[in-house]
Parts: sequence; C-alpha cells; structure tokens
Amino acid sequence: MDCNIPFVSAMQWVVPGVEFAGGLGVAFGLLTPLAARGLAVICLIAAYTDGMRRVRALSAIDKADKIDDALYLPEVPYIVLLAHVVANRAGPFSLDAMPRYLTR
Repeated sequence: MDCNIPFVSAMQWVVPGVEFAGGLGVAFGLLTPLAARGLAVICLIAAYTDGMRRVRALSAIDKADKIDDALYLPEVPYIVLLAHVVANRAGPFSLDAMPRYLTR
C-alpha cells in the first residue's frame, strides 16, 4: 500500500493544511484562483499516486476500459471543477470582490 510519497512525516501535516486553507479560500472567495490551484495540485498528485494504483488493480480488459477507469476516479471531477474556478475567478459576493464594492 506504499504510494511512494516522499517526506511522509511532513506531508501528513502539509497536505491537510493546504486542503483546509484552500477549501476555505474557495468557499469564501479569498485568493480563489490560488486556493483552487493548490487544491487541484493535491488532486492531481492523489490521482497519479493512489488513483492509478487503484486503476491498475482493477485489471482492465483493454486500453479504453483503463481510460474509463481513470476518468471514473473521484479526483477527476474535482480537478475539472477547480479548473473552472481558476478560469472564472470568484463571484460577485466573494471576499475578493469586496474592494470593488467598498470603493464605490
């Protein structure tokens, strides 16, 4: 069950911290593109390390089935949604938009 993650003793604190801070940033709209990028990086690494190990364990019947299994990983829709957040930035009711309303 080894995923070859380096510096596990440090990563066990860094990853949840980034997930918590990034989740708050996306939820409240504070530094939204940066927070979404941080969460997307964590999802990409999770999909690459643990997700692909799970796909290999399913013993796909052909290459199309292997691609289907990889796209069915729970990390993939998160990555797509976070890319949408990065592309469209925070909404009008976010903390990032507050300076615009205060200067009017």
